[in-house]
Amino acid sequence: MLYHLKYVLYDDKKLETYSFNKNMTQEQRDGEFPDGVTKIARVHNPAGGYGYVIVDAESHVKLHSFMMSWAQMCHFPQVEAMIDDEDLLKVT
Repeated sequence: MLYHLKYVLYDDKKLETYSFNKNMTQEQRDGEFPDGVTKIARVHNPAGGYGYVIVDAESHVKLHSFMMSWAQMCHFPQVEAMIDDEDLLKVT
């Protein structure tokens, strides 16, 4: 299932998070999403301290596993189930 998430960095964690992201190795980036969660896209607004990510998750449990991995740096005030064009044709 596709999900659209908004993340918001905690004010006191912004610089730490940006530094962490900047210094991640490709191996760390590849392992960032747990099995069963695939990143489709992610965009950031660093000045505002927030961004959006679209993932394909096998289950809500897998999705929450991903979100909990970032719990020390941010929260996700918006989590929405989404559908793609193919599924949209089935409901309209």
